[in-house]
Amino acid sequence: MSFLLGFISSIGLYHLFFLLNRSTVKWRSVVLLVICIIKVPLIFLWKDLLMGYGVIPVYANVLLIIYELFTLLLIVLLSMNRGIAIVSAAFFLCIINTIEYPVSFLMGAIANPSISLINLSEELYKNPIVYYLYIFAINILLMGCCLITASWLKKIKVNPNRNFVILFSMIYISIVLIFLIWVRDIITIISISYLATALFTALFVGIQLMIFYFFIRLTSETSLQNAIEKEVVAPTEKYFDYTQFVQKLSKRELEVIEAILAGYVSQKELADSLNISVNTVKTHLKNIYFITGVSGINALTLLFHGYTPTHPRITPKSP
Repeated sequence: MSFLLGFISSIGLYHLFFLLNRSTVKWRSVVLLVICIIKVPLIFLWKDLLMGYGVIPVYANVLLIIYELFTLLLIVLLSMNRGIAIVSAAFFLCIINTIEYPVSFLMGAIANPSISLINLSEELYKNPIVYYLYIFAINILLMGCCLITASWLKKIKVNPNRNFVILFSMIYISIVLIFLIWVRDIITIISISYLATALFTALFVGIQLMIFYFFIRLTSETSLQNAIEKEVVAPTEKYFDYTQFVQKLSKRELEVIEAILAGYVSQKELADSLNISVNTVKTHLKNIYFITGVSGINALTLLFHGYTPTHPRITPKSP
């Protein structure tokens, strides 16, 4: 049951990792999609199996951490946008290890406020209804957090500076790690109600999201689109460096750009010239805008000024 509930989170991972970082190389894209689908369900399946044995051995938690780090490393290596993939992985590593705290303490307050912290997980597992509600709530919150951050990350139109991303990720993970150690220590020393602890840990999850949001705001200000829009004089040749994007775009996406350069500027004209549907054109344009960092036909035309396809397929539109 925990395995099946884990697929709820996969919806969030699909948006956070796959849609934002999908590779144009087919096998890499397929592997990335598989990891996004099964990553969380396997975590909850592993935890579910361990809970059945009562006391969880230390090596089991170590193996789980190794699994999380390994899959996140694979996601980064398979992704097309490495900078965005790194911060996405850092966020997910932190959120999946903190979101369970407010949920577990709230469930503890509902089930039996007298349960000790040490035996909380074991006691929740003994009550199937409460336990599966606990797993369900965690996955719903994970999915929501991933969908929110994915929508924020879409605002980053170009790959952020690699050094800045790594530095932010290290600081971000360190803050969460310190919090986790502090929470475990402070609750075992000071007698605090489960409800108060649930509210406090929920507040920290909110702070995590705020930190991530301000990082997105700071990073998105350096997008290529802003640079083009703020240019007072005619754009210089530095904005025509389309070569960095050619290898990242699929063959069909390059055909869309070729049709735009040929004079087909409306979505209907593009669809007719390429013999595809308008919805397909919209999908291609969305991915092109994300990869190149521009958000309009005019900016795309400026960026690919001078582009010559190796195999012309589109006849220029008559004036």
